[in-house]
Order: sequence, then structure tokens, then C-alpha cells
Amino acid sequence: MFPTGTMRWVCAMRGRACGHGADDAGRAFTTQVTGTLVRAMAAGPLGHDHPSRPNSKELLSAPK
Repeated sequence: MFPTGTMRWVCAMRGRACGHGADDAGRAFTTQVTGTLVRAMAAGPLGHDHPSRPNSKELLSAPK
């Protein structure tokens, strides 16, 4: 499972053909990120090379 947090991720991978405001830059970004994640997932558990770390305090909208 790969939850992207957006309903438009796959759409954005289509770029302008998406029809929802995605452009070529959005297509390039989502395609690159998807490829990077799929390769990392195929190499083994993501937690080994990319362990989870708490970072909510680094976010502007973090709960207090």
C-alpha cells in the first residue's frame, strides 16, 4: 500500500491530460517520486534505509 495523501496523484502523473490543472512540472514530480518510492520498496523494507522519525514539531500546522 502506498498512500499518497491525495486523490490526484495518479491524475497528476498524466500531466495536462489529467484535466484537473496538473501541468508538466506536476507530471515530472509525481512520476519521479513514484519511481523513487517503488524502487526503494522493491529493494526491501523501507524502514531499514528510511526509518520513521518524529517530526511533527517541525511542521507549521503541528498540534500543540
